[in-house]
Amino acid sequence: MSITQEDVNIVTQVVARLKNEYKQQTTHSMLAHDYYINERKLRKIFKILTGQTINDFLTEVRLKKAKEYLSTTDDTIKKIALTIGLDIRTLEKHFKRSTGKTPLEWRMESRMQVYHRAKSAFNKK
Repeated sequence: MSITQEDVNIVTQVVARLKNEYKQQTTHSMLAHDYYINERKLRKIFKILTGQTINDFLTEVRLKKAKEYLSTTDDTIKKIALTIGLDIRTLEKHFKRSTGKTPLEWRMESRMQVYHRAKSAFNKK
């Protein structure tokens, strides 16, 4: 399959949209419709150009956001899940698959690392 500049432009726009609108439930058919492209072709060119499926890419974006919220807020896991467009079970499943830890375990470990870095920096003075 040959990739055109138009294909590259569409995938670039889809990537930007997914990064900005990760909270929303977006289907392949919605994306294809909005960018005037066949759904099958969109899935194919997205995979070729990014190395990931649309779903895997969106999950990665959401997990990155979840980590950001986990490390910078005291929001509950449920609230974070809803904030990033997932239910709590789906977040926990994807999080565990990606990191080997539950969101709560990851949060506690992340905070301990911050504590130890701060303690180490303080002790150097």
